[in-house]
Amino acid sequence: MTREYNRTNGSSDRNVLKIFISTIFCCFTVHASAPLDEQMSPATGYAILALATLSATGRPMTVRELADYADLPRAYLARIMGTLAKQGLVIAQRGAAGGVRLADPPDTITLLDVVRAVDPTIDQQACLVGFTSCPGGDTCPTSRACRALHELRLRELEAVTIDDFAKADARFAEDRTTAN
Repeated sequence: MTREYNRTNGSSDRNVLKIFISTIFCCFTVHASAPLDEQMSPATGYAILALATLSATGRPMTVRELADYADLPRAYLARIMGTLAKQGLVIAQRGAAGGVRLADPPDTITLLDVVRAVDPTIDQQACLVGFTSCPGGDTCPTSRACRALHELRLRELEAVTIDDFAKADARFAEDRTTAN
């Protein structure tokens, strides 16, 4: 059964998913040596939010609908959706019956897929001591730790799917409904 969003709840439903995504950003950083606010791009968060919205609604949506629903900048979201289409995560169809839809089931699209599509630097191993690139090998005493942290980050991003976000959003919305 497809869950339809109830727009009468206003921005509170949208904000729950945004907060959830922000929490994920704090846990799964792209550049370990960068300041916290530079570790994952806003484009990545917007992409996750848009894909989770497509998953939760279960129907194609125009970029305008996605931007309005998720309270995102329309032109920026259009560029992000273009990138996701080029990377094969969404299918965009023009015309009166057009819109954007997920290319694959949401339980098969991982956060790692999304991050790699939007920010390909995820595959670059960050340096714990702040060098711009990792020399690797035995020359650096932190090289093995850096590699292990990088591999852990990639595994964890791969373990979370877009469907997980949509289900979490539905659970949060349900909890708020029963609490009121």
